[in-house]
Amino acid sequence: MAKENISFIYFFLLLYLLDLIQSSLIIKFKRYLPIKSESKSITLEEFINKRINNIYTTNIYLGNPPQTIPGFLKSYEHKFYLSNEYCPNQKYFYKEKSRTFSLQNSDVNYIGKFIHDTLYLDTINSNIIKYDNFFINVDNDLKSPQCFHIGTQLSFKEIEKGTNLIDILYKRNFIKSYFYEYRISNDDELILTLDLNIDINNNEYKFIKPINRIVSYYNNNQKWGLSFYKYKLNNYTFNLNREVQAEFNINYGCFFGISEFKEYFEKYLEDNDIFVEPKYIEREFYIFFFEKNLKSVEKLKNIELTFYHRELNFNFTFTYEDLFIESDNGYYFLVIFDYKSSDAWKFGYPFFKKYNFVFNHDAKIMGFTNSNIDKNIISYDKNMTKKKNSKIVFIIILGVLFIAVLILLFGILIGKKIFSVRKIKVNELLELYDYKSKDSEKQNTPEYNK
Repeated sequence: MAKENISFIYFFLLLYLLDLIQSSLIIKFKRYLPIKSESKSITLEEFINKRINNIYTTNIYLGNPPQTIPGFLKSYEHKFYLSNEYCPNQKYFYKEKSRTFSLQNSDVNYIGKFIHDTLYLDTINSNIIKYDNFFINVDNDLKSPQCFHIGTQLSFKEIEKGTNLIDILYKRNFIKSYFYEYRISNDDELILTLDLNIDINNNEYKFIKPINRIVSYYNNNQKWGLSFYKYKLNNYTFNLNREVQAEFNINYGCFFGISEFKEYFEKYLEDNDIFVEPKYIEREFYIFFFEKNLKSVEKLKNIELTFYHRELNFNFTFTYEDLFIESDNGYYFLVIFDYKSSDAWKFGYPFFKKYNFVFNHDAKIMGFTNSNIDKNIISYDKNMTKKKNSKIVFIIILGVLFIAVLILLFGILIGKKIFSVRKIKVNELLELYDYKSKDSEKQNTPEYNK
């Protein structure tokens, strides 16, 4: 009984420790069009498709038995929903094949309504996490191929409350925290970590509010991003009469600059004897491309763009390595400009590759750590490998201790049995010895010899 109680306690202690280790929900996304497949001489088409558009995808499984539906990260949207629009890849979902499919109500026309079904998320360690009776928003009749939109942007619409993936998971007690973060694993992979255990009262993070973008005269829309009171290109400082805002959008593989900066950048090139016309792309945007044989083009490698954030008291600095892509045929500038005038920057992949923020949907705050100051960022894959190895070592140690306890208990029980047997045998030998001694004494007496 004692052995069973100790084993029971140890087993639940092991489960508790493993739960602490694996508390976060970590989803890996891959680029839909991988960077690693680029040619050495990057064409303009490749640059637009792979460097401006930054599409991340993962597999989501829906129904019972599960059906694979592609999911796409949409950092400019709020909702988590099934759609047949804006899907780079899509697949049919056969609701009649799912044993757990149901509608929220009896309305057969459930456009924009919720369905219930079993949902599976594929985590970083290839562990499939199952969620029964999951509420899913659908914007169509499910008669065409579908994809999941996974939004991470804040919402200002009352009707969208509770439709974000993080909100849904939290309200169903699948996660315990609203905090999440992006991490760049490599050029073709992104890690979305949910359920971060963060204490807002410690000194590890400096928390700030998102920016307010004016939607109309009566409406402001909060978005993830930063506000700057000055920025500079090399030694030229732009002192601003108003703050300049930068929206976060990881679905861009570049920066989008404001119209004002385009003029200053062209002046900077002229002052450095670099003469090039931006490429005008289909009434959408301007791209700067510099051929390698261009005069003074090497001066681009001295470029530095810095944004100062007053509340954080921090300079976000980007150098040549952050702002240019070099190919065999030349250099692409990673600051793109909208065809239409824009008053806000957009910070995409290059920003998140260099600086890390955590986000909280419920509190609508974002946190920045001092560790981001170090430019020699260790890749997330290495960190994950170290953590994974640490977990494996920890689990092995626990396993060895568990086996040792079992062996000890087993040894004690066997020892008791062996000792008991030996005790019986010793007693028998003592009795036999005593009997023989008495018999021998009896034989040596005169009465016995007669």
